[in-house]
Amino acid sequence: MSHLDNDHRQIFRNLFYPERERHLDIEKWVAYCARAGATSVALDIKTQAYALYDSKLIQKDPAIGKRDFAAELAEAARRHGVKWCAYIPPYQHESLRDKGRAWQERLEDGSIAAEKGSGFMKTSFCWNSPYLVLFCSILKEIASKYRPDGFYLDGMRYHGAGDHLTCYCDYCRDRFRKEYGLSLPSKKNGAENYARSMVLFLKARKKWIADATRAVRNAVDSVDPEITLYLNNKYGGGDWANSNGPEAFAPIDYICREVIPSVVRGSLLYATYGFSAGDLFMWECAAQRAGKQGKPCQLYVSLQPVMRAEDIRLTVDLACAVGAQFTMQERRSDSGVMLKRIKVMEPYLKDIQPLADIAIHYAESSQLAYYRPHAGGNNNFLREPAGLYKTFLDLHRPAELVTDADLAAGDYRGAKLLVLPNSAVLPKVSQEKIIAHLDRGGSLIASMASGTMDEFGGKITNKLVYENSGLTLAGPVTTRKPFYMIEEKGRLIFEEKVSAHPAQYLVFKEGSVKEWLGEDISVGDHPEPVEEREIFQLHDRPSVYLPAEALQITADRNWKVLASIRYRDDASGKWKESPGIVSRRVGRGKMIYVAFQCGSLFMERSLWQDIGYAWSRHLIEHLIDTAIGPARVKVEAPACVKVAYWKQDDKTLIHLVNELSGFHPAVPLEERLPVAVKVQFPRADFKSVKLAIGDQAWLSAKTRGGWQVSCREFRDRALIICE
Repeated sequence: MSHLDNDHRQIFRNLFYPERERHLDIEKWVAYCARAGATSVALDIKTQAYALYDSKLIQKDPAIGKRDFAAELAEAARRHGVKWCAYIPPYQHESLRDKGRAWQERLEDGSIAAEKGSGFMKTSFCWNSPYLVLFCSILKEIASKYRPDGFYLDGMRYHGAGDHLTCYCDYCRDRFRKEYGLSLPSKKNGAENYARSMVLFLKARKKWIADATRAVRNAVDSVDPEITLYLNNKYGGGDWANSNGPEAFAPIDYICREVIPSVVRGSLLYATYGFSAGDLFMWECAAQRAGKQGKPCQLYVSLQPVMRAEDIRLTVDLACAVGAQFTMQERRSDSGVMLKRIKVMEPYLKDIQPLADIAIHYAESSQLAYYRPHAGGNNNFLREPAGLYKTFLDLHRPAELVTDADLAAGDYRGAKLLVLPNSAVLPKVSQEKIIAHLDRGGSLIASMASGTMDEFGGKITNKLVYENSGLTLAGPVTTRKPFYMIEEKGRLIFEEKVSAHPAQYLVFKEGSVKEWLGEDISVGDHPEPVEEREIFQLHDRPSVYLPAEALQITADRNWKVLASIRYRDDASGKWKESPGIVSRRVGRGKMIYVAFQCGSLFMERSLWQDIGYAWSRHLIEHLIDTAIGPARVKVEAPACVKVAYWKQDDKTLIHLVNELSGFHPAVPLEERLPVAVKVQFPRADFKSVKLAIGDQAWLSAKTRGGWQVSCREFRDRALIICE
């Protein structure tokens, strides 16, 4: 236990600028927060430049004179009955810029990384330098003198992207040479050596940050082991070179994600095509939970006066649905209203655990295997788990992310179905746990090159998933590009037939097109046959266009082919066919293999145009139903309704949040439009079902098979409790 466990109403104030520091009356601010309903407050005690307390270790900010913000905050918090947290930016300290020049993160050319950017802060200290000892001493000094309930650490990581990564300081060069027997990655060493040493460098950065967070934990624990540690991070944010991970998070109580509604909505225009603000919110919180083995995260939300009140209410509702602690930096008159909205939910946020039917592997080792510094890697690979998570979210199927460490431990969060989205790196221990899962009656869906690579991206086997699976990788599907029209010897030659590009289709062997895609897409008796370049299907067989990366495989007789990939081979120009979706029994369980990237179908604008989101969603739904059957709890609602599932003691909690707006998803929300929702529960699973939070429009009824809870005009949020 830590001091700030189950603390869900925190108000935060970020300072840094002298004008904020000079004009802040801490007593009045804490009194305001307490009246608004906050249970804890957070304030800068060290900024990116100075100490805001009486320190014997670092320079105090001259802007605050003789004041001691830590002492003032501790006293005000005690007087008003709230807990307090010290905000600390870990790796920046501008007043140490000259003294600590040798401690700064450096690029390969030896230059100081922070001095390259256009920002006004020019320090970023390396965690292998003596700065770590100083930083731990700072935390210990604050903890000993003022006894805060928590520290909010605003990022502990290494920086950079692509082939411009930190850190190449002398401390990192020496440590890397001692631990790996190599020099740090350099293009001067040749492409192969560079790629190999880069993978080791990325692993080393994660290890070194983990060592640093352990040092921080030990320093704080030496004073009070119940002080809560928060760590802001970008885990799961699509960064190939992210130096944070589960090992670094282990000593931390809560990992934190910044979710700023205006930024989230802006990203929908260019970064996350097909995602709504709610989708992105749920995905990032799921990634944070994965980093702490399913433990809910903390959310930092900046609420500015310009924000629409309904957008804030939606953010609060989503935060409660994902079980997160909520800390807000606000400049509004309605903060108390928002905190009351959280308070109503608090009994159902305490000591909860995620409930999952499906576990999606968030494959960090496989990310490293695909990473190429000059290009950043295969973007479709990163989109796989996110795209699949969005699909399961839209289908209202409870899903959680699991990490490499979870796979090695056989911890799938209690899910019956494990999904391996191109999990190319699968160590022997993880393979053994997967086989045991299947033997016990669990199910598996694996795709692409799962189990065939080492951590450096080298091919170690052509046996897919595990050695005796009966599946063999034959190579990539490559299709001939159409020429449409060429000039040859003074005349124009037109191609017939003009194929699609890529010229590949999924041909269904088991079940109808309607069963797989939700509708019959054939043109029937239309007088004009469908041309191949018009894609969508092959007119002479039940099929659908497949615009995703795909592999050729062979399957032994234990496998049943559910669908094949028919493609126009690049080398021969002839049409060939390879198994596309296959299934078999393993022990008491079922295993399905998919020879194409399916998650990317939900993340790419071009793929949406080529195949259609609805068809892709139905295809994945058919795969899930084939693997584990339909959902026991059936939610009939549009995708704008986000559903989160939790266990609390012997109760099942189901949160529903509606985000439907009358405007484009990137436009701030002004009001939520009502939708119809119906949730059905089997009698065999639950003795009672009740609506804990929701308006009077909800109806509950017993049915022949169990219970039904419904609302014809569901507008914002609801919570259903099942026992």
